[in-house]
Amino acid sequence: MQNARRFLHQSGGVRLVLQQRAERHLSGSEREEISRGIAAGESARQLARRLGR
Repeated sequence: MQNARRFLHQSGGVRLVLQQRAERHLSGSEREEISRGIAAGESARQLARRLGR
């Protein structure tokens, strides 16, 4: 265990990989737009057209 900690300390730790969603997944802002559209009574077609999906 000490060897692993020493190695991580000397090498600068674990590098995080930035996660990216696939294009088919909705972004947070798109989810907010959908929520607002539903609350305003918009149809699914109107929302999709506005979001370009």
